[in-house]
Amino acid sequence: MLKNIIKIAYRNLIKQKSYSIINIFGLSLGITCSILIFAYIGYELSYDTYHKNADNIYRIVSEQIISGKSTESARSPAPVGPTLVEDFPEVINAVRFSPTVKRAFNYEDRHFFQEHVFYADQSVFDVFSFELIKGDPKTALELPFTMVITESTAKKYFGEKNPMGEFINWDNKFDYQVTGVVKDPPPNSHFTFTVLASFSTFIKYDPRIGSWRGGQFPTYLLLRENSDYKKLEYKIREFNDKYLGSMLKEIGAELDTYLQPLTSIHLRSHLVSELGVNGNIKIIYAFSAIAVVILLIACINFMNLSTARSIRRAKEVGMRKVLGAERRNLILQFLGESFIYTILSSLLAAGAALLIIPYFKTLSGV
Repeated sequence: MLKNIIKIAYRNLIKQKSYSIINIFGLSLGITCSILIFAYIGYELSYDTYHKNADNIYRIVSEQIISGKSTESARSPAPVGPTLVEDFPEVINAVRFSPTVKRAFNYEDRHFFQEHVFYADQSVFDVFSFELIKGDPKTALELPFTMVITESTAKKYFGEKNPMGEFINWDNKFDYQVTGVVKDPPPNSHFTFTVLASFSTFIKYDPRIGSWRGGQFPTYLLLRENSDYKKLEYKIREFNDKYLGSMLKEIGAELDTYLQPLTSIHLRSHLVSELGVNGNIKIIYAFSAIAVVILLIACINFMNLSTARSIRRAKEVGMRKVLGAERRNLILQFLGESFIYTILSSLLAAGAALLIIPYFKTLSGV
């Protein structure tokens, strides 16, 4: 039966070339567009999922209310992270970041304005899954005036030379020692970096930065597996009253703190002091709807053409019935032919998507 279905479908495909080309091309075009859109959606949804502990990493978000005006920020006072680790057993570790402006880096005769430079705590390699190629993740950012650079940054300054132990001049003021080389972070990260300098250096500039009244920084927490972060949020409100209550009263402000899952930051966060440019979940919903509509239109067009063609095949159906064909066999024949056309369209669409993807990357910027 299957052999007969394939044989007849092949004969009809060859016999009615124009119809076959239009039907297969129309359906494959719709599938190709849907594949590309869903590939983009899949990429957007994959942000930060490559971290081993992605499901247990949360960013502290501070909502400050002053004179009735509310501001949600991705920053917290410097001691918040380390103190939470000390006070709550469900908090395994914390890491603080501080993004900087473009920096003038010099090494021998190489001079660059370096972008995406961050200060970071030593615990960054315990919380996030950034792969250190050279250096010890437990000590790489322990001392002041040390830095970890990405693989591409190392090639830019040192070529094939081993960068470990070398010094890079920072803004013509300080010499930072390279204590590690890390693989370039994947582009599907809500923030990327080229250099991580030790946070202890940042505090060394101004010890007040490390106090409750000092600077505020993006802070991430690593919680124990299966911890209820909502319960921790409730505890943090009491924590704020304990450590920040008097200061908040002085300035007439209120503070509410909540935890934001790492994997939701890229599409669902537009706070003050974001570390990078984020996407928008509404755009993902819109693109999903567009992809489904395109696919539905392609399917409806396919069905309409098949229906129009079936009228021309009425004689064939009549002849088959005269020769003893059962209704079930006729149904299987037409469904089988449609299935074969769909398979051919899908294969063509997959091949077209592979050819178009390089251009689609350029167009979409991802």
